[in-house]
Amino acid sequence: MRGRGGETSKSNFGKSDLQIPMRCFIAINLPPEIKDALEITIKNLAEVNRNAKINWTRVENLHLTLHFLDEITESQIELVAAELQKITTEYNRVNVSLDALGAFPDIKNPRAIFIGIKDGQILEKIQKKIGFELGRLGFKIDTRPWEAHITLGRVKTGAVKLDFKVPIGEFGIKSIELMKSTLTPSGPIYEVIKSFELQ
Repeated sequence: MRGRGGETSKSNFGKSDLQIPMRCFIAINLPPEIKDALEITIKNLAEVNRNAKINWTRVENLHLTLHFLDEITESQIELVAAELQKITTEYNRVNVSLDALGAFPDIKNPRAIFIGIKDGQILEKIQKKIGFELGRLGFKIDTRPWEAHITLGRVKTGAVKLDFKVPIGEFGIKSIELMKSTLTPSGPIYEVIKSFELQ
């Protein structure tokens, strides 16, 4: 997904590690009131786009991805956690707002529907810093331009309509999470491995 937190990167470690790998990513989780607002937005989108085939994100899974790490082992998770602990001491908590709806790669050929984030410049700095430090440790990181967003749905077939108002919502970002993703027939299940508080 154009380097915007899509699931395209893999860790660059030896295959001889016998630990069972876990599918992981680094994200910012959303407060309940923002998830509630986005739940209404998703329902409205689903109604307007009922003729298209779209897999909508479950409300409990809504988040803002910073980096996707693919499958990594417990020892690699410890490396990531140690780096995130250091990085989060360098950045203060920040307030951001929901922005307009959009589609990747564009509205004419949509593969994903998202809502953007206003005032996300500090998030871009954090995302870039994490990528740089993990790259130094040997992780293969997607270095394409990144833009803060929340994925609302993935388009399978059909045209989409996005021309209606979205919720106005400001929220504070207090922490960054290292997450585990377990794939199931009914969709992914996300779990927090460890949370790292911003200052």
